Amino acid sequence: MTYLINSGGPVALFAEQYFKYYFVDKSMLLDEMINIVESVQIDLHLLSDPMSFQPPSVSVGGDKYICITRPRRFGKTANAQMIAAFFNSSYDSRNLFRRMRIHEHPLFERHLHRHNVVFIDFASMSENCDSLAELFHLLRQELIADAKELFHVDLSEETSIISLFKRLYNEYGKRFIFVIGEWDLPL
Repeated sequence: MTYLINSGGPVALFAEQYFKYYFVDKSMLLDEMINIVESVQIDLHLLSDPMSFQPPSVSVGGDKYICITRPRRFGKTANAQMIAAFFNSSYDSRNLFRRMRIHEHPLFERHLHRHNVVFIDFASMSENCDSLAELFHLLRQELIADAKELFHVDLSEETSIISLFKRLYNEYGKRFIFVIGEWDLPL
């Protein structure tokens, strides 16, 4: 069972939110995320084969990073769980999204549960840590364990997080969407 890469945790947590009586559909936030993923795919395609490029059927943005900042209790964590649940390649969350507005998006099927997602919730991780060094040590251990389980790669326990993802991309063609929640939590 994986804990950070393609984990079922955010899918289950989003499903819990979805079935609450006062659930508010904020799924059009995924439109922005889809645009970001599409722009990255276009950039990579142009690098690999510029002559065969076909423009997308919808307009895409040029940003590769998004930070959602809102006041407390606005739903940032629920939105992060929704993003992870939508893109996560290990769990089919179609039933959660088929009645939401994002279902009408022209690229819905192209991106629904088709990407590797790293979901990091610093609030839950920090429960076991007394310092930032301990937190990053735990993060590295979990990411290495998940990569070994999911992608069957031989990794040293001393592999850095940056080296891990560079290797997964360069040697195995694995790309990732990172969703980070509670990143401003004090330790």
